Amino acid sequence: MATTNPEGWPDVLGYLDYRTYLKDWYEARKRSEPGFSYRTLAKLVGYRSHAFFSLVLQRRSNISMDVAMGFADCIGLAGQSREYFL
Repeated sequence: MATTNPEGWPDVLGYLDYRTYLKDWYEARKRSEPGFSYRTLAKLVGYRSHAFFSLVLQRRSNISMDVAMGFADCIGLAGQSREYFL
C-alpha cells in the first residue's frame, strides 16, 4: 500500500515494489519541479541514458546496487528508509 508523508512525498516504507515507488517519487518531484526530467534524473543518479529510467519502470531493465545507491542519494533517503530501499 503506497503512502505519503505529510509533505505529500511518497514514503518508501509503504511500498513493496521499488519501481512503483520510483514512479510515484518521480511524479511527485515533477509536480513540485515542472522542469525535472528523465535526463535531469539520469545526471543526478549517475547513469548515462535518460531512457534507462523508462525501461526500469516498464520492467524491461533492472537497477544495479550502484544505481540504487544513486537513487537513494538523489531522493535523500537515510537510515531505515535507505536500507529498506536498497
